[in-house]
Amino acid sequence: MNVWYVLLIVAAAVALLLSCPVTVFAEYSEKLSLSVGYLFFRYSIVPKKQKKKKVKEKKAQAPKENSIQKLYRERGLSGFLTFLKKAAEIASGAAREIFSHTVFSLFQLSIRVCGEDAAEAALNYGRVCCVVSSGVGLLLGTAKCRDCRTDILPDFTSQESSVSFRAKARVAAFFLLKTALWAFFRSVKMIKAGKAAHTT
Repeated sequence: MNVWYVLLIVAAAVALLLSCPVTVFAEYSEKLSLSVGYLFFRYSIVPKKQKKKKVKEKKAQAPKENSIQKLYRERGLSGFLTFLKKAAEIASGAAREIFSHTVFSLFQLSIRVCGEDAAEAALNYGRVCCVVSSGVGLLLGTAKCRDCRTDILPDFTSQESSVSFRAKARVAAFFLLKTALWAFFRSVKMIKAGKAAHTT
């Protein structure tokens, strides 16, 4: 019976950890700030803390062939494009799955569009509105958003455009793990199918 109690406690602890959200903080004014938080931990992605590294003299070596060059050499252009298309499908599917369970508690985008004169500012304003509306619509189309605001205004007095952005989003760790496993197995299946087609 003690073993079952231990297993139940472990299962409950894992379920609790997976239900806790992973939170992403993003901010941009003059510099980009991006960090990820989970429980009591927070990791800064941008900017990174610089570590002092000892400079070591390295012997000159011939450049190694990277994985993309090797893939192109082995399968040719058609095989490379097929692989790239399937990889893009996996990435887009994973992104859709994650964003469908993402909640934006804060999304604020403010853009001031300028130009050399009023006519150019108006043209730039139209282009920016087109790009931002489609981009934000694609980003928030499947996600839930509580405090979302997008302001795009033409500025006929300044000579330089400005962008200010703040966002805070969270998604349960369970959905991240689920999507990562789905993408991993799809990728393994794709690689195996590619190797089998290459050997035949």
